[in-house]
Amino acid sequence: MIPRSITSRKDSHVSSLAKHFEQLSREFEKERLRERRQRFSKSRQSRAYPMAAAKPIVEVYNNVREAVEERDPSDEDVLMAPPPTETGEPPATVDQMAQMEDSQISMEGVRTEDTTADNTETEENTLDSHVGSDTEGEAARTETDQRSIEDVLRSTEDHHKLTPTETQLDLKLDLPKHEKTSLMKMLTNFWAERSASGWKALEYPLNTYDHIFADSDIIVREDEPSSLIAFALGSEDYKAKLEGITNGTAASDPGGGEQAEIQRTMNRTTGTHLKYQFQEGSAKMLCKVFYAEQFDAVRRQCGVSERIVESLSRCLKWDSKGGKTKSVFLKTLDDRFVLKSLPPGETQTFLRFAPAYFRLMSECLFHDLPSVIAKMLGFYQIVIKNPLTGVDFNWYLIVMENLFYDRSPTRIFDLKGSMRNRRIQSTGEQNEVLLDENMVEFIYESPLFSREHSKKLLRASVWNDTLFLSRQNVMDYSLMIAIDENRKELVVGIIDCIRTYTWDKKLEFWFKDRGGRTRPTVTSPRDYKNRFREAMGRYVLQAPNCWHQFHAARLETKALRIENEKEADADMSTDPAVVS
Repeated sequence: MIPRSITSRKDSHVSSLAKHFEQLSREFEKERLRERRQRFSKSRQSRAYPMAAAKPIVEVYNNVREAVEERDPSDEDVLMAPPPTETGEPPATVDQMAQMEDSQISMEGVRTEDTTADNTETEENTLDSHVGSDTEGEAARTETDQRSIEDVLRSTEDHHKLTPTETQLDLKLDLPKHEKTSLMKMLTNFWAERSASGWKALEYPLNTYDHIFADSDIIVREDEPSSLIAFALGSEDYKAKLEGITNGTAASDPGGGEQAEIQRTMNRTTGTHLKYQFQEGSAKMLCKVFYAEQFDAVRRQCGVSERIVESLSRCLKWDSKGGKTKSVFLKTLDDRFVLKSLPPGETQTFLRFAPAYFRLMSECLFHDLPSVIAKMLGFYQIVIKNPLTGVDFNWYLIVMENLFYDRSPTRIFDLKGSMRNRRIQSTGEQNEVLLDENMVEFIYESPLFSREHSKKLLRASVWNDTLFLSRQNVMDYSLMIAIDENRKELVVGIIDCIRTYTWDKKLEFWFKDRGGRTRPTVTSPRDYKNRFREAMGRYVLQAPNCWHQFHAARLETKALRIENEKEADADMSTDPAVVS
């Protein structure tokens, strides 16, 4: 019996490549599962949670004092949606959804690992069964591999038969044998070097400051407070309640159409105040809407009711140069509106004289009363608390029109009519705000002239607005004047018309007035009104026209006639015959 020499088994090139790529795939799958578990354990916010509905908690107030003095939501207050009533519904809260998804992912990972392990054991058993085969078995297996490859190629050719043009192109692109070998080596090295850790994970499109809801197109951003106002104004509940209030007003006093209904709403002495509470994840948000129907009527009459939600959805912090207050200023990205935070004192003041302001706007919008007060289009309280991001603020925000929208002013002045500490060193920066003494220096070299009708309109507007503010015990307001040299226009508007003559202002005036060292900078609303009117008349002059000389002569004749009448009255009062 002649022993046969058993040669070592040698795998074909195709089987070696197949085994190599299968091992890489198994390693890649294990690495991917391990990194997924690590990523989920590090941060839960990077996952795309299922969107939940807003489902706000809504409260309605008919008394503004109750709306303002209500306590702020504490951290213990949990705003949870009602539980589902039907079986099989998804959980109502985002946390429950996240827990369910975690369990599903963990189970998927276990099933995948089990499947991978089973496949590995099966392949190892299959490979071990081939060890120790003889030359005949090796030849038969090689012949079987070649046959299977030929069958695959034949089936591929049957399914993908080339047209003559494609065949010609394929012949042109046919690679030599050494290039094919180098290409296979490149692919092999690519999969070997490119392990699972080399693939960068996709970033979540929203950060932890952004909150989305399934029933709204507006993203609530914690660093953009106006987005919460837009979210509340765009909610279906707010629209339904506002429509109900409007229909109730129209039903109580029918007739006159939409304009009459808007005017009646603006002249109401009481208003409706709404509170909306939302929760998304760990963030708790609150938005109070004061005088909902009155401000909506003002926006409708001014033509901004359709745009305000879109505008308020995005904003940025605005460095308002020239102001000494510590208020926060925001500006919408479309540059249409400005938001200003108010301290508690000014908040109470505005809510007190808000009905009078609405009546003034009614006279201006429906009876052509001249006025240059910057229009106030909404007043809100914004509360956002999120322990995960550390955001915690409670602001009262007033929404105003941007006086300089769609303009490029070359100079801007903030004028109060005073010459004490009202000068800054001009740097020439864009949108730099200058003061009264800067205005005096400017008009000395380049006087500001306006046409006769514009001058009369400005004088009447300043007269009406200062009279209204004086009756509301308001002082320290300013007239903003912007010079638009491109359009040859002056843009004017009264701002900061909320600060009242409170007891601290009276005490400061009394102390400085009795001390005698320095003149008091704080004056009463009546004195402030007179000083303001006189100064604004000096800053903007009337341009002379062809009738200017005749007007001057007529005014001088009228003045002489008044003086002669006064002298005659004085003589008659001192004549003894007349007295007896």
